[in-house]
Amino acid sequence: PYVRVRGRAAIIGCSTALPSPPPLADGWLGARQIDAIARALSAHKGRFRVLLIHHPPLPQSLDLLRALRDRRALRNVLREVGCELVLHGHEHRDLRSTLPG
Repeated sequence: PYVRVRGRAAIIGCSTALPSPPPLADGWLGARQIDAIARALSAHKGRFRVLLIHHPPLPQSLDLLRALRDRRALRNVLREVGCELVLHGHEHRDLRSTLPG
């Protein structure tokens, strides 16, 4: 992941891009990137940690075609290590939720 520290904030960006044929538009972080996210979040405990991803970490409508396939692994990391804010795109609508961690 890309990590940038700005004052009291740590911004962690990663790619969920997964080449897939139409009409699929799903994403994947992969074990290496999820492990790196966990390390980055842990390293910046005490800061306001912002995780930037494209695919949402929660189930959505049309999950069959466009989900983050390893979102459970990401959510486990967020639960264990914590993160103050996760920003995502992909859904093209306003979504707000709270996750453990």
